Amino acid sequence: MIIQFPDDRTVKLFNSAKALNSKFGPKADKIRERLAQLEAASCLADLRRLPGKWHELKGDRKGQVAAHLTGNFRLIIQPADAPMPRLPDGGMDWASIKQITVLEVVDYH
Repeated sequence: MIIQFPDDRTVKLFNSAKALNSKFGPKADKIRERLAQLEAASCLADLRRLPGKWHELKGDRKGQVAAHLTGNFRLIIQPADAPMPRLPDGGMDWASIKQITVLEVVDYH
């Protein structure tokens, strides 16, 4: 899958083991694991069979996908395909999404 980042600051953070360890401590290993899953996937649907409980978000985060890291922390991504591939019922067509943007790591609970 093609992985993008919203800005240079985020690129530097997620592409540097030192920066990830400094900012996220023990969560950095899970973040790297989820990023490796994204890199290995051919489409978003591949992630549904992997650890991480990948799921679509609702409300003000509609259009985003989260993966479990530790505790309440989630890796948040968003399909970068424009327009976003959709199913007839309006949901994301996970099998057609082949590029994503990594947005953040957050505890939104």
